[in-house]
Amino acid sequence: MKPLLITIYVPLCGEHCTFCNRLTTPSTMRMVTDYTHALLTEIASAAELCEGYSVETIRFTGGTPLLLGGTNLATIVFALKKHFCVSPEVEITLETVTDKIDEHNFRLFERMGVTALEFFVPTLVSAEHAALEAPGTLGHLSAHNAMRKFYGPETLGLHLLYGFAGQTAQTWQRTLDKACSYDPAYVRLEQVANMPDAEADALAKQAATTLAAAGLTEQDKTGQLFAKPGKMPHWVTLAQTGADQLGLGAGMVSKVDELVYRTTGDVARYVADVADPSRVIVEVGQAPSLY
Repeated sequence: MKPLLITIYVPLCGEHCTFCNRLTTPSTMRMVTDYTHALLTEIASAAELCEGYSVETIRFTGGTPLLLGGTNLATIVFALKKHFCVSPEVEITLETVTDKIDEHNFRLFERMGVTALEFFVPTLVSAEHAALEAPGTLGHLSAHNAMRKFYGPETLGLHLLYGFAGQTAQTWQRTLDKACSYDPAYVRLEQVANMPDAEADALAKQAATTLAAAGLTEQDKTGQLFAKPGKMPHWVTLAQTGADQLGLGAGMVSKVDELVYRTTGDVARYVADVADPSRVIVEVGQAPSLY
């Protein structure tokens, strides 16, 4: 069977981060219910398209997927296992931010089979965190990491930003050093502002040097992913080898058996019309971006 990467985008968010350009919608109780039902509908309708595939990795992304609720996330995972051929060794990655996770979630993750947590922490410097109006409380990351080690999952990834206004080589070094202290399996970097190439290159080289000293080496040609030996996320491996992807949720790109399409980024329209693909598919034939 051919390998398949499934990415589930959850746009629910109540934050107004200054650096964010992601698709978001207010996290109301009504939207939580409606978006969950829409995802379940899309899962059921996409199953026939994905016959002959083995689902090897499932990613929940969007910044704060946990705003959908742990029970709803579990329901979605169980629906995927019902409608798709899911590998017994499936990798399930959940992106999250601090303050959106608790002991109940960790206990639920074990039942869901979550194998990796990726914390989106734009900076690990308190002053920058406040200036960026970044989500969550930095101090909670240590507590979350302690719970992760106690309950699982085994893998911790960090997603860091660089290049934003006010950041310096000194504060970037503080973020990198703090990130390494959490002993992550991998670190993803993202440049978020237009800046002179020389400055961006300097920050990127600074990161590569620091992460390499902590045992994390560059894993792709972009210089944005670093991992310990044998710890590179499987979804990245699939993306690098050109494996097919099913994107579930508003604004997602899919490529399945040479069929390439994108769903509408209008969340209300996605929720209302997901049962009718002709109304929610807005582009066909554009190459997908799996990162």
